[in-house]
Amino acid sequence: MKRHDDGEYRPRQPHTLADLPLFAEPVVSSAPKRVRDTDPATSHAAAEQAEPGAARDRESILVFLASRGHQGATADEIERAHHWDGPKATRRLSELFRDGLVVRDPRLTRLTSRGRAAMVYVLAPKSLDASE
Repeated sequence: MKRHDDGEYRPRQPHTLADLPLFAEPVVSSAPKRVRDTDPATSHAAAEQAEPGAARDRESILVFLASRGHQGATADEIERAHHWDGPKATRRLSELFRDGLVVRDPRLTRLTSRGRAAMVYVLAPKSLDASE
C-alpha cells in the first residue's frame, strides 16, 4: 500500500509486465510435492514444517504394511489402526505409491467402515526384499 498526496492509501500498481504476479519467479522449495510450484510461499513453508510428521507417518505405514504381509491394508484400516482422523493415510499412501514403496493389489478390495469398496495396498516387491 502506498500513501498518496490526498492522504489515501491505495495498493501499488505494477509498473511493468514483470511486476505482475503472473511473471514472478516460481518459488523453489525442498518440500515434497505436496505443493504446486505455483502455490504461494506460505504453502511451501507449511509443507516443509509438516514434513517431519509426514515422514514419521509414512514410516509407520510401511511398518504396519510389513506386519500385514500379502494381506495388505486399505487406507481406512490404516487410519483405524493408528487412530487417525481424516484422510491422513490416503495422503501418505499416495506419496508412498508415487515413490514406488507401496503398490495397489488389483486382486484385492475390501469394504471400508462405511461399507464402500477400497483398494488394498501392500509393500512393493523391492520394499519386501529390504524388510527381510
